[in-house]
Amino acid sequence: MKRKGFTLIELLVVIAIIAILAAILFPVFAQAREKARQTACINNSKQLGTGAAMYTQDNDEEYMELYRAVNNGGDSVWPSPEVTNPATGQPYGWFTGPQFSLNQNGITGNWAFIIYPYVKNQGVYTCPDGAATWRPATRTDSISYCYSNWIADGGQYNYPALKLGAIKRPAETVLLWDDGKACWAAEMQGWNGDPGCGINNNYDPNGTCPMCYSDWYPRHNEGRVYIFCDGHSKMLKDKTMYIAINPSVWKPSCQN
Repeated sequence: MKRKGFTLIELLVVIAIIAILAAILFPVFAQAREKARQTACINNSKQLGTGAAMYTQDNDEEYMELYRAVNNGGDSVWPSPEVTNPATGQPYGWFTGPQFSLNQNGITGNWAFIIYPYVKNQGVYTCPDGAATWRPATRTDSISYCYSNWIADGGQYNYPALKLGAIKRPAETVLLWDDGKACWAAEMQGWNGDPGCGINNNYDPNGTCPMCYSDWYPRHNEGRVYIFCDGHSKMLKDKTMYIAINPSVWKPSCQN
């Protein structure tokens, strides 16, 4: 009786074909997954932009102030040593901290907590691609978006936030952006790489916003999501958005 079966050569050919197909298809699947994460990030950012726009309409068209000790001027750093979890001695996160900070030493809530009543969804504050690096996110405190201090204090330390009327081109002015992380602190930034109002093509992207720090990596195909002052969101490449080559997009004072 004869038995049918594969020869070794035939088996190797089949394995080679499967390997070739996998090499072709796996990157396609990875791109599809990344595209889905990009879409989720854009949808999240749209809700944050809408929340910020609603907040300004309820507050005399003024944007969210930075976290600060309102009783004495204080420092615009939050979470701060005054707002710590007594059980761990560590600062509370962006979502759990403000409910305590509002009642401790006059410290105000952070910008993310301030617009939360308009957003009403804690999950939209985190980009699915956010990496756990410095200040890694916790189960209750996870945020991936950074607030521009050019809006939050008008570019002057301890000053009030700008009003919408002070921004000549709201649709072209960055309000928030995806910093590429998922951490427990609601951060603000924008000073890094400040060239005044001139364009500087000789700069190092590390330490220059939007990659204000080396771990603020553009995780969406060399780009990230930006939320503008009129509330709309857009995916843009970092190479077109650095403050050193496009200062007017960051600094309303540089707009004509």
